[in-house]
Amino acid sequence: LRRQRQMCIRDRSRTAQLAHRQGVCWLLARSLRQRRPGILPTRHDLKELALGNADLGPAQSLVNDVSQLILNEVYDLDPLPRSQQQFSALLEQPTEPLQATSDRWLKLLDDLTETRHRLGRALRKLPINLLDTGQQIQRQLGELIYEDFLTATPAYWLPHLPRYLEAMLTRLERADQNPAKERQLRALIAPLQQRWQDCPVAMTDHPDWIEYRWCLEELRVSLFAQPLKTHRSVSVEKMEKMARGLPRE
Repeated sequence: LRRQRQMCIRDRSRTAQLAHRQGVCWLLARSLRQRRPGILPTRHDLKELALGNADLGPAQSLVNDVSQLILNEVYDLDPLPRSQQQFSALLEQPTEPLQATSDRWLKLLDDLTETRHRLGRALRKLPINLLDTGQQIQRQLGELIYEDFLTATPAYWLPHLPRYLEAMLTRLERADQNPAKERQLRALIAPLQQRWQDCPVAMTDHPDWIEYRWCLEELRVSLFAQPLKTHRSVSVEKMEKMARGLPRE
């Protein structure tokens, strides 16, 4: 019971911190747009992207997510401002980096949208003997791309999302050419994926679990799409060792 209370308090604290950050970023983005129109993306700018990513929520949600991502990178928001004076100090900082940062993340969003569409077409044409593979890829895709994923994904790993989606396309192509090999590799990664699925709710933000979760994506690239290269040196053996050392509480 004591541990449950501690977890509940920790969850409420984290929720409050996230809400505070979102509020600060919303106010900061509004103030910057008033001072310098065009400095941050607007609903008009993201209209086409929002139409092509309807599952990511309305255009304004996408605008808020992209804006928060940009502001988190450009401004030092730790600790978050808690007074008008601290907030005003943010507004006095140089705004030059905003445009380049905005362009970079919007390009990533464009790339993800284009690859998602290609992946969707490939999944719709999947032969019946690869339905299990298709279902796995759809689950993987849903765990990578979802409403507010831009700010929910660790900034370190976010730039690698396009490569993970390209790896899914390569996997589908190779699975069609060699279904037996696909089944063999699927069996290798299944227990490691299950280990992540069994992660205690209170541990999902633990650095070791976060590292494990994203190394799983790198392992998929290594197993199913080797030509795309990995960002980390990974193997089934290394992941098994990592899994054994994960904290439980």
